[in-house]
Amino acid sequence: MKLNKQNLNRLAPEVALPAYALSDTRHGIAHIGVGGFHRAHQAYYTDALMNLGEGLDWAICGVGLRAEDRRPRTI
Repeated sequence: MKLNKQNLNRLAPEVALPAYALSDTRHGIAHIGVGGFHRAHQAYYTDALMNLGEGLDWAICGVGLRAEDRRPRTI
């Protein structure tokens, strides 16, 4: 199963979902490269802050520079 907005309701009950609506967020961070280190640190803490109802104007927009990143992807 792909992790995207359409499949969030299909996840197991023990999987924590965002406590905020994605429609309430605005991009405030452009991050070049969204690899594992980014997801484990910057994205993790940004999501934790948003789950507290803070920083909703600091959503992350991932920017890819490699050829395999050319096809746009959204969640």
